[in-house]
Amino acid sequence: MKKLNEVVENTCRDNGVDVATAKKIAKELSENIADEIVDGGIDMYGICKFEVVDTKERQGRNPSSGEAITIKANKAIKAKVSGALKKLVKI
Repeated sequence: MKKLNEVVENTCRDNGVDVATAKKIAKELSENIADEIVDGGIDMYGICKFEVVDTKERQGRNPSSGEAITIKANKAIKAKVSGALKKLVKI
């Protein structure tokens, strides 16, 4: 799996763009995407959709003792991969 910096560097090399500026833009884009997810979700057309969902309170088990525990209701991030990306990867 590649890191974002590697993808940015490759894209810059392929397009003759300044790497430092592109890395700054990529970092800011990542931060903005995270902010949008926190605010409820974002649809990154052609890649995936992220949304915040509420989870219900449920029963679970303590893995150490096997004791039954109640897991509190919470929020989670749900990601749904686009059909176009699935076709590319052939999922």
